[in-house]
Amino acid sequence: MPNYFAHLIFGGKVLQALPQPLAQQIREERAAFHLGCLGPDPLFFYRPALPNPYRREGVRMHAENAAPTFQRMAEAMRAGVPQVGSYAAGFLCHLALDSACHGYINARAAMGPIEHIPMEAELDRQLMERRGLTTQGCIYLPPIDDPAVFEAAATAFAVSGPEQLRKGYQGMQRATLFFAMGYGKRRGELVNWLFRHVPPCRGLDGVVLRREPAPGSEESSRQILRRLLGVVPETARQVCCYLDAARTDAPVPVWLYRDFNGQRFQALTS
Repeated sequence: MPNYFAHLIFGGKVLQALPQPLAQQIREERAAFHLGCLGPDPLFFYRPALPNPYRREGVRMHAENAAPTFQRMAEAMRAGVPQVGSYAAGFLCHLALDSACHGYINARAAMGPIEHIPMEAELDRQLMERRGLTTQGCIYLPPIDDPAVFEAAATAFAVSGPEQLRKGYQGMQRATLFFAMGYGKRRGELVNWLFRHVPPCRGLDGVVLRREPAPGSEESSRQILRRLLGVVPETARQVCCYLDAARTDAPVPVWLYRDFNGQRFQALTS
């Protein structure tokens, strides 16, 4: 997955590409859209030290056909659940960006020396610095306090409810700030050292940014950003197609029969 800031930037670009009336409607429910842009990722941070079905659902969804998720949200929209359409639009953005980038990211990580997650952290660093934003000790995850946003988000999930999503998002904020506080500092190097020497965590080495960009990250960021920009028009089109289908009780678009790695699935026929 591209990291959180890249997903928010991508969502903003898709929003700009949507027809103005739809874009304005989503802007009025911006918190739901932003949370949707993070996809299932907040569940990664729900009690991560303890095995639990909610975190497993977030992990599992990345390798599953996304169409049933969008079908659940479509049914919730037709049932009148507030803000689901805006959340679903953001969720579709998350799916689009992940599926466009994961093939490259996984292949590049296999070549080394930079791993999957640090590669994405370096992309976020570049995107923030281009906008004049501070990376050390600062995060840009928006505050989300409206319970209705988490109620809307829960319609996407088969197991997780609003409370798990709320706590997962809070955990995401805490973990992201913890990593940002260590950027370029000795304690950050210590955290990376621990990740490097604990076998289950080795892929996280470098997620706490060092003073200088990781070797190879300039090229990987360029390649991911090229894919990010390239998929904006199609994503905007698919958001419109999906929301139209949801409103009219039509089948979800065939484009949604994919997972977050870009693997396609056979669409069901009636």
